[in-house]
Amino acid sequence: MSRGNCFTYSRIVGLGEFHVILIINYKLMKKLKILLLLSLFGFLSLSTFFASCSDDEDKGADEVTLYSYGPMPIARGAELRFIGDNLDKVSSIVLPPDLQVISTEFTEHTEKSIKLTVPQDAVEGYVNLLAGEVTVTTKTKIGFSEPIDIDGSFTPKIIKPGGVLTIEGDYLNLVGEVIFTDRIAVDSADFMTISRKQITLMVPPQAQTGKIAVSNGADDPIVIYSEDELTVTVPTLTELSPNPIVAGADLRIKGTDLDLVTSIGLGGDVQVTDFTLEEDGTAIGLTVPMNTQDGNVSLNLASRIIVTSAEELVMVVPTVSVTPTTIKNGAVLTVTGEDLGLISEVVFAGGANGTIQEGRTATEMKVIVPDAAISGEVIFNTTAAKTVSGGDLVLMEPSIVNMAPISAKPNVDVVITGMDLDLVSKIRFAGNMEGAIVSQSETEIVVTIPVGSVTGVITLITVNGTEIISSASLEVLQNLPTFTSYGEAKGVPGEILTINGMNLSLVKKIIFPGGIAATAYGEKSDSRIEVYVPEEVPVGVGRLTMLTYEGEEGFFPEIFLGSTEPVVDPDYVFFDFNGSEKGSWWGNAMGSDVSSDAPMADGTPYWSINGYSTPDYGWDGGFFWRNGGNNIKTEGLLVDRDVLKFDINIHEPVLDGELRLNIRGDDYDANAIYKPWEEDPSFVTVGWITATIPLTEFGITDAQLQGLTKDFGAVFISGSAVKVHMDIDNVRFEKR
Repeated sequence: MSRGNCFTYSRIVGLGEFHVILIINYKLMKKLKILLLLSLFGFLSLSTFFASCSDDEDKGADEVTLYSYGPMPIARGAELRFIGDNLDKVSSIVLPPDLQVISTEFTEHTEKSIKLTVPQDAVEGYVNLLAGEVTVTTKTKIGFSEPIDIDGSFTPKIIKPGGVLTIEGDYLNLVGEVIFTDRIAVDSADFMTISRKQITLMVPPQAQTGKIAVSNGADDPIVIYSEDELTVTVPTLTELSPNPIVAGADLRIKGTDLDLVTSIGLGGDVQVTDFTLEEDGTAIGLTVPMNTQDGNVSLNLASRIIVTSAEELVMVVPTVSVTPTTIKNGAVLTVTGEDLGLISEVVFAGGANGTIQEGRTATEMKVIVPDAAISGEVIFNTTAAKTVSGGDLVLMEPSIVNMAPISAKPNVDVVITGMDLDLVSKIRFAGNMEGAIVSQSETEIVVTIPVGSVTGVITLITVNGTEIISSASLEVLQNLPTFTSYGEAKGVPGEILTINGMNLSLVKKIIFPGGIAATAYGEKSDSRIEVYVPEEVPVGVGRLTMLTYEGEEGFFPEIFLGSTEPVVDPDYVFFDFNGSEKGSWWGNAMGSDVSSDAPMADGTPYWSINGYSTPDYGWDGGFFWRNGGNNIKTEGLLVDRDVLKFDINIHEPVLDGELRLNIRGDDYDANAIYKPWEEDPSFVTVGWITATIPLTEFGITDAQLQGLTKDFGAVFISGSAVKVHMDIDNVRFEKR
């Protein structure tokens, strides 16, 4: 309500033929109040609604106030609505002659609105709203129209969807639609016949049991409900046969009114729409899908009603018998029994699946025993998600009868004889060295003694991982120096690597990984060799090979080889984290940030990561990012020729995931992947090294590289929670 010279206007919209009050108050005419009551069909006012501009005349904010009610006139059985304020305080409404409708019978009850169904016995008169001790009485009488009346008369009372329903009453020619439960409306255009006294129409397939209603079809309709419910027939399900049943066989469902079924649900969430209706709606025939599982059968209707069988449909499982029960990996297992066509897979102990051969029948099948199978139970899984045990199998193991010679130098062949040696996949010698198999049969293996092996037993490793250890030792004859230690933590290309030991004067040559022979040495003595690490040595953990003056060959222990490379052109560096414009604008996943702690790659700050990556990080797990075009130079670069480089220090093994370097342009989003730990889960760098990724790994063109207009940076993606502890610096392009 405004103050001073005020104008208060209350308007009810969207209510049909409602009584409406318009009140105009002027403070300059305080002693004169003009009440203009406008209505489409009558007048209504309440003393509680009369408003004034003066403070002492304002009504309380929590009083029940009625603005309007309607529509007027209204039909008995139709919905009557009251509009006002604080109507949630109303406990009941009394319609003449003395018909009390309590709040629990309201069809809507809010602070602003009340709706109720007008009783059939209501007559013309004033309406009272009861709110505690307060009674609010309408200023105009409720009036009635008699345009539509169905008298509760429809036949038949029980009907099947598709049947013809007859509704009798008066003024039915005004009906715009008939409404079935659940809100299924049939428009008058679809009636079979319509007159003042009668409507006939076909009951739609979606109709359910419940009251029916007729409506004039207006935007604010008059809706009149029947007193009685219409019972809509639903099918009955009386028998499933056969039960149990074999998947793929024909199922017969017996019952009544089965012509109403639109689809059939079977166990395992299987839905069947292809079925045959038999015997005038008393039986349905269908083929049970192979993936059907145990469960109740559901008949689905157009009305969304589901009729469920009282008993479960049980799927038959096959019977199995296997031979032989002692068998070799790779051999054929014969399975006999019944209904073997239901078997979807054969799982051997160890979790390996056998290969079902073609040509199986319902009573016999052949299965190839997988290499990974071990001794234990064999399980047959069916298409119905059931399992059948085939009992325990014993997987044969090789045996060693003889080994000759039992004393030899590396690179000499040893002949092993025995039984079932064709099951051997590799042979390990003492010193954890694997020998190369020259030839192999069921009774004999020829294997070369590997360089680096020492005297001890040999181990046969079978295709399923079983290990067979020889009873006798093989003496490896060799005259090699004794290694004691490396003088450095890693071998840096271009720098000296010191090897300490005894009898080192036997060493003639040292060969680095990749077959790269050392060409420069420092001190060479019986207890010490200083060797310069070749510049082109592959980065990573590697084993150094020694060649002696006596022609023998051996290995020094593994050591990490690699270091950082100098930055060739600082203009091509786009992340250096030195506090310049080549830092990060956003990122910081896993708590990563700039660090100046030792060791540093080049004596300047770097990006440090020490935290856990989780699968939900995704691209939100970015380390460092900046927008394209900001301090990144690509001019003169060629994708097929040039590379991306960055310095990295990996402190702890990374057990999962990958580091993605990302660049984006207007028409591309490209990644290059760095994950040296994929081949060696124990990979660490033992200090800073330089990683190199060809630009071809991004899968982009030269034009796209020059159009790097979006953001770029680095992110870590993993499929599980994983510790990431590494440092990164000097991310740069480099011309080759």
